[in-house]
Amino acid sequence: MNEDNIRNIPQVQELLEDAEMFAQLKEQLPALRPMLEQSGVDVDGLEAMLEEEGISELIEETRTLAAVPDRFNELFAERGWIFYESFDYEVAQEAIELAESGDMEAAEMTLVSFYDPERIQKRLLILGQIVSSSNKSC
Repeated sequence: MNEDNIRNIPQVQELLEDAEMFAQLKEQLPALRPMLEQSGVDVDGLEAMLEEEGISELIEETRTLAAVPDRFNELFAERGWIFYESFDYEVAQEAIELAESGDMEAAEMTLVSFYDPERIQKRLLILGQIVSSSNKSC
């Protein structure tokens, strides 16, 4: 794994580790049940929480969220596209799916269409405010 991958950022690693911990706890709970019950843990409540579909979905979503930026950059960096913090995950995922299915042209059109005039105008306003703010502090 490349050390420069986004998934190696400490905060992302922490999320992945937490998700893996929940997955392992869910898997090991039957063997740990007697010891946890003796320790006074509400094992039934813990088991119910871990069995909820939401936990499995959370674990999978965490893994996906960590993988999308790096996969996006692997596929599109050479074409001038880089994933950034406020980029839309759904757009990135759609572009990735198209690229992986062999339709790089449709993938890039998805990215291009994401930057409609309204979005560009909002970004320009934000940049203008940042520049104005930094000039005042100098």
